[in-house]
Amino acid sequence: MKTPDYLGDDGPIYKSNNGTGSPAFPETEMQEMTYGPQALAFQAEQAAWKRRAPDLAAWVMKTMVVRSNAYGKYAIDRQGHSKKWKEDGQVDQRLLERHFSEDSAQIGLYTTDVDDRCRWLAIDVDRHDGHTSKVRDDNRRYVFHVYKRL
Repeated sequence: MKTPDYLGDDGPIYKSNNGTGSPAFPETEMQEMTYGPQALAFQAEQAAWKRRAPDLAAWVMKTMVVRSNAYGKYAIDRQGHSKKWKEDGQVDQRLLERHFSEDSAQIGLYTTDVDDRCRWLAIDVDRHDGHTSKVRDDNRRYVFHVYKRL
């Protein structure tokens, strides 16, 4: 399964090839995405995450990892649908650094260990399916709804 380069307003964006053998975008659109102001901001954000990935990974290992033998994975398929599964494997500094610095390493930590104990709680309110601008608006409304109730 090919991981999208990033999510645009209308769904996943594959910069080079969407798996069909044809380019995902015409050359002029590719130039705008690659060289425009949005691309510069995106590149600066990516660089900041990559630069701080070791520090973030160390903090997460110390404060959040309660189960080191498995983690959740998710990816977006070519139709824009979110797929999730359990991945048996070591949760370590290297995996977490990849998570913070690479788009392709999208993981989730378990909040509860195998003895049914937890150290923290998170509420994940983002959805990754459907038309992304509608999903974004729905997510925003839901966050404010929950915030007002707290």
